[in-house]
Amino acid sequence: MAINVRSNEEFIADPTGHMIAVVDDRARAAELEGRLEGAGFEEVRLYVGHDGEHAIDPKGEEHGITEQAVRTVQQALTNKDNLAEYAQAIEDGAGVVAFLAADDRQGEALALLESYNAHTINFFGAAVVHTLKP
Repeated sequence: MAINVRSNEEFIADPTGHMIAVVDDRARAAELEGRLEGAGFEEVRLYVGHDGEHAIDPKGEEHGITEQAVRTVQQALTNKDNLAEYAQAIEDGAGVVAFLAADDRQGEALALLESYNAHTINFFGAAVVHTLKP
């Protein structure tokens, strides 16, 4: 039985403060999205398929010259660029979950993500991307 998983199309212009993770099974990623919302996390988004890949837009090319410039600055000022990894994961058929994660809730968020076998878990700080689980 096919499960219809709806992709969020909202572009995250600035991922600062967000935790982002890959869940290989799209249906499980959709379940995780609901669990995160139920736990009170804000700005929970699920990205899947072409629309999800378009929304992640690691270089900003799909969203105009301003966003392209923003992505260039972000890449220059951070220690690594994981957005390309997330776009590739979506292209490979996985789901990507993104949400705001306050410092005092990161442990709770990580435990929830791990319970869904999430990987490539990163927290996007002001100038540093922290890898929480490869």
